[in-house]
Amino acid sequence: MAISKKNKGIDWTSIIPHVLTIAGMIITISVFFSEQTALRKMEHRNTILLLQRETLISHKTEFQKLAESIGTLSAVFYTGTKDAQQKAIEIFYRHYFGNAFMISDPSMVEALNLLHLDIKNYREGKISLIGKIPPKVRIIRSADHVLQVMKSSIESQIQAIKKLDQQLLES
Repeated sequence: MAISKKNKGIDWTSIIPHVLTIAGMIITISVFFSEQTALRKMEHRNTILLLQRETLISHKTEFQKLAESIGTLSAVFYTGTKDAQQKAIEIFYRHYFGNAFMISDPSMVEALNLLHLDIKNYREGKISLIGKIPPKVRIIRSADHVLQVMKSSIESQIQAIKKLDQQLLES
């Protein structure tokens, strides 16, 4: 009878290692999946930051092209012939009606529109409404104003790029 009682009882010392092994496996699997989830979130965040950075860099490049065309426009109106002025106006309008206008902030759009109106008035032979300023001088002043506004816009974008770079380095 003593033998049958031993067979009916549970030997806990032989079950504990198996229970601990199963518990360890469950903990390992749950830690693995939580780390994978965190890794995916970090990769997603970095991808978004990289896309934002790429967009800002493309905006900066587009603004630089516009700034070059405005600088050429100013120089040609200061010293150039009618043909050179016409060519500079066409190059400016390629950028004015291109991406740069679409990605500009409101102050830059306003400055670009004022330059556009000055060019339009010059082409139509209208005089400036502000004092007795010759149309060429008015265009040069408007171009200078656009470049100043653009410079502050580009500087803010450069700061945003630096901030994104710092966030990418921290992760």
